[in-house]
Amino acid sequence: MGHPYAGSIVSKAQSLVTFFRASHKPLALLKEYAKARGINCMLVTSNKTRFTSVHAMFESVLRLKDVMLHLLDTQRHLLSAGVLAILADSELLFIGIKQICQLLVPFTLVIQAIQPDDASLADVMRYWHFLARSMDSIKPQLTDPAFKKHCIAAFNWRDGNMHNPLAQLALFLHPWYRRMAGTPNTAYQAVERRGLAEHARVTNCRSSDSRGTEG
Repeated sequence: MGHPYAGSIVSKAQSLVTFFRASHKPLALLKEYAKARGINCMLVTSNKTRFTSVHAMFESVLRLKDVMLHLLDTQRHLLSAGVLAILADSELLFIGIKQICQLLVPFTLVIQAIQPDDASLADVMRYWHFLARSMDSIKPQLTDPAFKKHCIAAFNWRDGNMHNPLAQLALFLHPWYRRMAGTPNTAYQAVERRGLAEHARVTNCRSSDSRGTEG
């Protein structure tokens, strides 16, 4: 997210969230219009210390895109000059948000999956391979050439640090690796995505249980 293209989109999305969360009348109308459309009206703010919060913020802004544009058309006088400037080129903005959101999906899944205490080095390696395959499918969807080049370079740099003998050995000895050895590519990816989603669900349940215990 350190690239200027991504940084600009993060900043604009966060400005939208900040404005609506801090503005009583626009927020009330946002909730009213969202409820009429059966849309979850919760806007999530990003947190610089939590990578996945940027993804959650983007998802919330995308979910309320049509509601925000409706407000722009019908209640323009309630919006600040900053918000009007951001939404002036809403088509490009929401295209950028959608693309980066898609880019963040596999990273969010992996971060949630490796958070538990029982995650091993082999888990990190196999999820890294999942990220590599995901990047291959996402790259063609990135329309900003400089940002695409930045993402590829950053991933390749990190990839060079991941391939060390100890990590490879941990992966090869993992039972998952032996099970997947004869699985066709398409089925393999589907199994991996389901496994990540389930792992993330269990992790979220553990976190909820932990917070409940502390309370």
